Parts: sequence; C-alpha cells; structure tokens
Amino acid sequence: MTSTGPARVLDRLAVVEHAARQLPPVKCSHGRIQLRHFTSRAEFRNPRPEIADIVVGDRYRRAVTLADRYPLLHAPTHWAWGDLDVRFSTTLPSDELVTNIHVVCFVGEEIVLCRDDRDVWLVPGGTRERGESVDACVRRELREEAGARPVGPIRWFGAHHATSNRSAPHREWQPHPHKAWLWCTADVVLDSAPTNPEDAEQVLEVRTFPAAEAMRRARTDGDHMSELIALAVELHRSAARPTADRNRPA
Repeated sequence: MTSTGPARVLDRLAVVEHAARQLPPVKCSHGRIQLRHFTSRAEFRNPRPEIADIVVGDRYRRAVTLADRYPLLHAPTHWAWGDLDVRFSTTLPSDELVTNIHVVCFVGEEIVLCRDDRDVWLVPGGTRERGESVDACVRRELREEAGARPVGPIRWFGAHHATSNRSAPHREWQPHPHKAWLWCTADVVLDSAPTNPEDAEQVLEVRTFPAAEAMRRARTDGDHMSELIALAVELHRSAARPTADRNRPA
C-alpha cells in the first residue's frame, strides 16, 4: 500500500528538517511557516503547519521542526515490555517493516478512543498477521477494537521505528531486529460493537471526544500520546482541506 494525503508534504518536511539541523537556532513565536527578509521587510507566509518558522536575514536560521514542537513524541525511548529502542519520525517505513498499525480515527471533528479493561484509553490498532496487507490489518483492527469502518482514505503519517534487543522476533514471520509501528489517520463510522477477540485487548467502551479531551484521555496510554494525537489532527485537517484553500495565502 502506498501512502496518501500528506505524504508529499512529509517528503518536503524531511528535506527541510535535515537542512534545519545544520543551522543555528532562532526563537519563534507562532505555529506557521513565516519567511522574512529583514533588509526589504518582504514577507512570505505559507499556511502549511509542519514547520513553525523559517527566518532569513543575512544568513539562514534554523527552522523549528516537528521534533521541536512535539518533543515528547520525538524523544528516543525504550519500550521495556518488548525490549525495544524506539524513535518516532514522519519518515514513513517500508511496508515489509510494519508489524503494528494504529489509526487515529475521526468522526467529523471528534476522535475515537477505546477504553480497555485496564481503564486505559487507546487509539485502536494492533499487530499485523502473517501475509496481511496494511489496509486489511487496519480494517480488521478497527472492527475488533472500535466497531468502526473507514469511509475515506487511510493516510500514513508517521511511525515509531524500533530496534529489538531480543534474539528472535515476537512472531516468527516478523522482521527482526528492525521494525515499525505505523500510525495512520482515517475518517470512520461507528456502526457495530467491538468484536473483542480473546487474544486481544478487551475493549469496554468506545467513545468520540473533541481533540483536546482526546489528548487528555490518551495520556493514560503514555504522555507522548497527547502529542501524537495533536500531530494527527494537524496533518489530517491539512490533508482534508481543498487544494485551493491550502494554497491560499494566510
């Protein structure tokens, strides 16, 4: 499956982020790209949300990247439960590295979360089965955990890239030691109850929340989840906006 929606934006972002790391920092005050030339006072604005500020004077200054804006999400960490060293990135993984898929689901402007028997509010998703496509995995997991069905494109927007410290993969058909937890967005309808397979998380409740409340509740599954949902909202809205609107000067 190929990525859709904001993929081209993310490709451009990766180039800018690489260049940004080579340049000295600058303090920024808002959340959009703003290009300034101090000698002419000419200003160019671009409403794309993925970079906060680029300032140009006698020399280039460092752009504020997604990692600056979402530091908890981008911080390298260790997942002790799987003995995995992980780091989030908007650089999308190759299909063969994807072992797990989770979807930030939208019903209108609200976000779907699932409460399990540990009283944790989850973004629905799970482990890819042997030979299963990303699309098939998404549809199965959404049905199992949320009783949800996608009604539009499934957009890849980032991944936790992981390296296992164990001697063998969790399941024999999975890649090892490098793998990826893929994050997607999708518009969905909730039209059934979760099927709750015996070998999966047992979901007790499925609800939709405004973004701010979803971010608060998602912290029960890790502090970084609040920032992940904020990024998903930002990119999903950008991808859903008509092209003409995205190109209109702010």
